[in-house]
Amino acid sequence: MSTMVLDLRPAATVEPRSDLVPDPTAVPTEDDNLYSRFKSLQRQLEFIDIQEEYVKDEQKNLKRELLRAQEEVKRIQSVPLVSGQFMEMVDQNNGIVGSTTGSKNYYVRILSTINWELLKASTSMALHGQSNALVDVLPPRLILVFLCLVRVRNLMLLIMYVKKSFLGGFGFGVSKIGDFVI
Repeated sequence: MSTMVLDLRPAATVEPRSDLVPDPTAVPTEDDNLYSRFKSLQRQLEFIDIQEEYVKDEQKNLKRELLRAQEEVKRIQSVPLVSGQFMEMVDQNNGIVGSTTGSKNYYVRILSTINWELLKASTSMALHGQSNALVDVLPPRLILVFLCLVRVRNLMLLIMYVKKSFLGGFGFGVSKIGDFVI
């Protein structure tokens, strides 16, 4: 059998080197202050970089949302439209519009993208074909052409002729006019 011997005497203590242990009474040197300031500024820079990345991501998301909202407004405005005459504002979101196809007056919702300054009595408006919501203010030169197109809905040759020659100078989208009558 083997015997194990344990030495119970305390081990020799090692004194720490005095040149490695900071002296609590020592005044920090200029180098220590510069280094701590450098580290503090480095942390601030990292934090600002993180904030910058967050802001860039938010900008991308907001641009996507803006494009979707603009596409939605275009989609709403591109359905077959009906012409009407604006009569009066009821409140901030609603108004009364008279129909040009009959003698009916409609209580309509006004799209939030409409310029409020253009909403004057007897101004021609484009109304959504199904809900009759007010979706656009028609320019004065376009009114006659719009009414003409509504009356000749079935004459596609005449509409094509009007699209290419007559509407070219108005600066109004030909496809938008096509959506009115198709």
